[in-house]
Amino acid sequence: MRFFRNKATENDELIAQISHVAETVVGRYVVKKAIPKREQEDVKMVVLEKFLLQRDKIMAAFQGKASLNTYFVAVLNRMVCEVIRKESRHWYAVVENESENESFQYSLSSSMEAEKELILKYEVVRFHQTLLFFNGTGDKVNLFLKFYFGLPIQPLEYERYGRHHARELSTILQVDEMLSKGTAFNQMAKAVNLVEGKNLKGDAVRMWLNNQMDVILNRLNASGGSQHNRESLALLCELSAVNTTTTN
Repeated sequence: MRFFRNKATENDELIAQISHVAETVVGRYVVKKAIPKREQEDVKMVVLEKFLLQRDKIMAAFQGKASLNTYFVAVLNRMVCEVIRKESRHWYAVVENESENESFQYSLSSSMEAEKELILKYEVVRFHQTLLFFNGTGDKVNLFLKFYFGLPIQPLEYERYGRHHARELSTILQVDEMLSKGTAFNQMAKAVNLVEGKNLKGDAVRMWLNNQMDVILNRLNASGGSQHNRESLALLCELSAVNTTTTN
């Protein structure tokens, strides 16, 4: 009986720990205004449920290179970013004051949605223009950003960077939300070594990609009209169409 009580206690403690971490992670995005305050509890419950459904897989992937709590933060952060990418368009179409006149609500929400869509399209165009500054490596930057953020990659995006290595490249850069960042950078190093005939390690690619993201964010925010960060950069990558990316 003690075994079963201990297991139950451990399970309760894990749920309490994950709930606390989820509340902290979601709260950070609420402060950044990436998540509306009214959605805070719902987002917390969504990621908590998702974590618990994948608990065995998540725990099996833990390698002990950082504390368990730090690992949980990283996993839940990725889950929250996924929720933001999927739900942000709907959040900002909702009028905060639901007691207002229905016609006014419809007019205001429609105006907000149209304005938001216009801003997003403009920012995506600016993102594409920023890739043009990479002197022929825009396709590589775009591909590696999508892999880094765990976004779907289209066959054409593999082809534009990998050329005749596209098929093998697509095998190396298989998007997996459970992939650790260290493993992801090692995979990107394999991709570079295949396509460019180099002999790089994951750390070299990590420093290179971090530098590219800093360059992109600095250029996007240079005018002072935008305040992009890595979360919004992930959204721009997701919204960017394949047929408008740069070519080598």
